[in-house]
Amino acid sequence: MHPLLEHFKNFAERRGISDSAFIVGGAVRDILLGNETKDIDIAIKGDSLNIAKDFAKDRRGSFVLLDADFQTARVVKNGYFLDISAMRGNSIHDDLSERDITINAMAIPLSEVKSQESEVRSRTIDPFNGKNDLADKIIRMVSEENLIKDPLRILRIYRFAAALNFSIEDDTLSAAERLAPLISSVAVERIAEELRYIVRLDNSYKTMKALLDNKILANIFPELKEDFRFQGLELYKNVEDILNNPLISCFPLPTFHFPFLKRYA
Repeated sequence: MHPLLEHFKNFAERRGISDSAFIVGGAVRDILLGNETKDIDIAIKGDSLNIAKDFAKDRRGSFVLLDADFQTARVVKNGYFLDISAMRGNSIHDDLSERDITINAMAIPLSEVKSQESEVRSRTIDPFNGKNDLADKIIRMVSEENLIKDPLRILRIYRFAAALNFSIEDDTLSAAERLAPLISSVAVERIAEELRYIVRLDNSYKTMKALLDNKILANIFPELKEDFRFQGLELYKNVEDILNNPLISCFPLPTFHFPFLKRYA
């Protein structure tokens, strides 16, 4: 078990706040998939920043403010970290309704930590049927409105589909393509981070091609030339094949230059 999570449960019980604390987001997805994760997100009612500071002090760890507006902080100890944020809305259901995709819109009550796997699954809070989508390997948006509120989620849809090897549900794919122009309003730094996640994948070419075909890249890189589809993207694929093939990776890579990537370097 994640060591900071176990300590936080004990800390929350001593503070009398364990009933208002929930494991949320990707950590729930990883728990249900049986994957180990160092990244645990906690949503809690109350003053999350002071709670995080007190917990960091209790564990002699480091407190890192991540987002003052969303009252999110990170506690770091021995290479592990735990993110604590204020619950959005008045309930955990309100909080989950604000998230991007169904498999990230689930929560586990903190009180269920150390429960048997079957108990955790049965008591997972899942208002948008994320468990079914997880089983069916489907990426589905929680709502189109949530994509409009934060268009970066359009990129996240493709990123999670690629990372998990899941399919994107038709309505979600249609909404992502239709809302693609909104992504130009997102901060460069946030877009760059999502693109880094994608290009680190072994088969990122498939995702980059989908982003190009669905006009997502054209809205990120307005200066993108039409011939990139036939020349640059093919070169991208060849380079990725070389990097992924140990038999030929010893050969020098071809020299190539994508000037439009400078903004995201």
